[in-house]
Amino acid sequence: YCSCYSCSFYYIDYCLSHIVALSLWDESQQDFKEAMIKYNQLCELGGTDTFKKLLEAADLPSPFDTDVMKRLAFACCRFLEL
Repeated sequence: YCSCYSCSFYYIDYCLSHIVALSLWDESQQDFKEAMIKYNQLCELGGTDTFKKLLEAADLPSPFDTDVMKRLAFACCRFLEL
């Protein structure tokens, strides 16, 4: 059994995936078709390279880039009208 607390890397993987999902959602708000192309490309490449290289190949921002979280937080706030 692996809980979030005993397998921290497992949990970190989910956090990184959520950030990428939010990036795709944010892009889909402006250009749904392009976001789906990137999503499909990412899925097709899945497991063939490192996380960061997969994101680069799909032209998606890395959660490790400086302003990604800030940009996504503002996008969510705008969407939720906060």
